[in-house]
Amino acid sequence: MNLNKFNNILISYWNMDEISGDRTDCVGSHNLLTVGNTSFNTGINNNSAYFNGDSFLYTNHSNYFGDVSTPMGFLFSTWVYFDKNSTTYNNVTNSIIAEKLPYFSISTQNLTYERQWQAKVSDITISTSSIPLATTNVWYHILLGVSNSVLFFSVRPVGENISYSTSTYTTLLSQNTPLYIGKSMKGRIDETAFWYNIDVTSLDEFLDIENTIYNGTGLFYNCHKDLWEESVVVNTLTSNVPSEITPNTNEVNA
Repeated sequence: MNLNKFNNILISYWNMDEISGDRTDCVGSHNLLTVGNTSFNTGINNNSAYFNGDSFLYTNHSNYFGDVSTPMGFLFSTWVYFDKNSTTYNNVTNSIIAEKLPYFSISTQNLTYERQWQAKVSDITISTSSIPLATTNVWYHILLGVSNSVLFFSVRPVGENISYSTSTYTTLLSQNTPLYIGKSMKGRIDETAFWYNIDVTSLDEFLDIENTIYNGTGLFYNCHKDLWEESVVVNTLTSNVPSEITPNTNEVNA
C-alpha cells in the first residue's frame, strides 16, 4: 500500500501544534474554531490541544460533511491522552472525542476500574475492550473507518496491543453538520485526520492503515514535512499485520 493512496483523499489534517485559539487544517480549509479555553500541552508529536472539560473545537463549516459527495466510506484517526488526578478519573463520566462524523460519535464511558471506548451510530454501539485504569496515563491511537459495508473501530495504547471491533454497516450518508472535537473532555487530542471516499476492501487493510499511522509513517506530507518520506511504501497488506495485534472477536453490540 502506497501511502499516497490515502493522502490524495485526505480532506483535513489538524496537527494541533497551536498554543491557543483556532487549530489550522494544514490540508484543507476546515480550521477548527475554539470554544472556551482550549489551550495546549505536550503532544504525541510537538504540541497537542488541551481540553478542560468545558472547551472544545469545531469545524468552521456548518456543512463539513455535506460539502463533499456521499462517500464510499470515511476514515477518522486521532491521538488522545486523558488527565488523571487523585480524586476522580477525568472528572467526566462520558468524554466525546469526536462527534457528528457521518452519523457517528466516538466517546469513552468512565467506569470505576476501567474505561470503555465506544463508537456510536443511531442504535448500534461498536465497542472495544475496556482498558484498566493502570494503563490510562498514556497516549491512545484511535481509528474509525467505514468502507464497503465494513465498520472498523480500534484503540491502541502506546506500547501495548491493539483492541478492535468490526461490524457490517451499509447505510452511510453525508450530514449537513459541523464536526466537533473534544466535547466534555479533560485531556489532550493530537494529530487528527479525516478522509472521505476511502476504498478499503479487507480487515487486513484496516489493520495495516492503523499500524502505518501508529508507527509514525502516517504523519502526512504537508503537515510534517520534516517527518514525511514520500518513498515510504508498505508492502503486501496481509504480510504486514504486526504479530502483536490481538483481535477481540466478541466486542460488537448491535
